[in-house]
Amino acid sequence: MFFAIFLLVFTFGQEKKIEFTKELNYTSYSTNIGNKPLPTFKLLSSNKGEFLTSLEMNYLPIHLFSNEIGIIPVKLGFNNILTSSMFVNYFFFGSIYNKSDKKPSEVTVKNLNSKETILGISCNNYLLSYPYGNPEYDPSDEIATEKIKICIDEKNAINNVPVVSSIINELSNAKLSNSNLKGLVLKVGPGESKTDDYIIIKSIKDTQNYAFFDQRKAMMQQQRTADSLLVERIKYESEFNSEHEMADSMQVAIMDSAYIDEGLSVEKYVSTYKKKPEEGSYAIDNLPNKRMWEMLPTHCTDLNKNLPILEDKNFATHLKNLTGQLCDLYLTQSESHNVAIKITIDEIRREFLFINAEKEKLNKSDQKKVNQYLEKLD
Repeated sequence: MFFAIFLLVFTFGQEKKIEFTKELNYTSYSTNIGNKPLPTFKLLSSNKGEFLTSLEMNYLPIHLFSNEIGIIPVKLGFNNILTSSMFVNYFFFGSIYNKSDKKPSEVTVKNLNSKETILGISCNNYLLSYPYGNPEYDPSDEIATEKIKICIDEKNAINNVPVVSSIINELSNAKLSNSNLKGLVLKVGPGESKTDDYIIIKSIKDTQNYAFFDQRKAMMQQQRTADSLLVERIKYESEFNSEHEMADSMQVAIMDSAYIDEGLSVEKYVSTYKKKPEEGSYAIDNLPNKRMWEMLPTHCTDLNKNLPILEDKNFATHLKNLTGQLCDLYLTQSESHNVAIKITIDEIRREFLFINAEKEKLNKSDQKKVNQYLEKLD
């Protein structure tokens, strides 16, 4: 599953519920990558041309939402809410204040008049060509022509060509606009290379996944951050030139990282920790990546197995919730976590108050079990 499945359902302001009906799984093949793990791709597709693309590169999950408007990196949050991810925007698509103001160049399309059959589906091969390189920001970067071969089932109701086009546009400022090319992309590979490197679809499944997303809010937040970064960058370059100082690339990278934090919007704190929410589940129940278990204490792997058996069942429920919420908090060490941080902290505060107030009311046997349990946790 792509998302943590929660029992709790809220009304989400301006968030739109997006219902996905198809899951497309792609895998990569390469002859030159050695023992490194190859990227894998999953696309959730709605009936309205909306896609949630999840790719994993070197164990790092990256999520991209795309529709007819364009593509935006997102994070998966509490109760399937998508929010803008500046981390992915910065490190995957490049520094966001380096976006070119020039009009995007055109991606040219050539019909190769050849076919392939994948998963029993016939597809037609096309060659996409576009300029690659941006010497405006990197003088050592030369303009070259990138060529990609894609195999498309043009009769398919699923049209994920815009996903490919949006990624090309973000990475190379080239747009596939003057073309009627559409359909289900079954295979992507280098246009003229003789290597066997390519991405190919492995399965097409029905699904009932969903997400909530306020795209307008996410895009506005991304633009505010980009504007803030640009202002700070201009200020920094002006000071640098006036003082004739030299800074190495490491210092610049550190400064750029600091600017990202300054550009983020901040929500005002509202005290809600004493209000008990309806029952939900834990982020550790649906980790985005199995390797994230390595950052958790061992008792988090099976909460029910390690919990003491108490006569006071209500107290046992609060004890389990405290432990589960603390486990979730450890996940926030990773940028790719799916933890609702404020809700988790509120839960921990509320449970600490309850346990401190009620522990002395337990019988001696239960008190001993609770103390032993808390002391041995790790």
